[in-house]
Amino acid sequence: MENSGDKGTLKIPGVEISLPSSLWSSLSFAVLCACITGCFAIFFIYARPQNIESITGVLGGGFRTLSYENQKISELHARKQFQFFTPSATSWVAKTNFYAYESMAKENREKFDRKFGWQRADEAKVETFGKAIIEKNFTKGWRRYPVEGQGRNRDSGWWWVITVDENIDIKEFIHFYVDYWGAKEIFIEEFRNFGDEMPTGEIPVPDAKTIL
Repeated sequence: MENSGDKGTLKIPGVEISLPSSLWSSLSFAVLCACITGCFAIFFIYARPQNIESITGVLGGGFRTLSYENQKISELHARKQFQFFTPSATSWVAKTNFYAYESMAKENREKFDRKFGWQRADEAKVETFGKAIIEKNFTKGWRRYPVEGQGRNRDSGWWWVITVDENIDIKEFIHFYVDYWGAKEIFIEEFRNFGDEMPTGEIPVPDAKTIL
């Protein structure tokens, strides 16, 4: 390493660096050095598995469950969240209107009834379902929102959100749902703490058949 004949120039074998020659260029050079140092610090200090997991939790869109008791805030670990659809008191009317049920041929109406008839519901059945998922210890509580959506079919009803323990028996919940509503399948979105997001997917009932 040596100084060249030009003022403010530093030579390293294979590299020639022009040193700052004014106050503003010196400040810019200092900021650049600080950024490089910061990048190395992040890489060597924070790029550890436990820290990466924490950062992923912040950026990954997960959720945290907090409890406030006796003037103390604590975090409830090992929790999951289920989100799913059920019919509402207006689901059947909305679906039959959308698909022009009354204009269908008799044979098609019969197929429609077999596939979507389970969405005939009243508010009492919805309320009973909400009580049952608490009584059966699937969750401590729930919330639901009116929803309308389009996938393979057009649906209108309730979108439920429940927080569950990590050790919940998902198969037991699925069979309860299917038995209660008489559905052919159930679509569940499952989320875990700290952004460990489970893929969404359709969980068909064993031996379920596609009708339409």
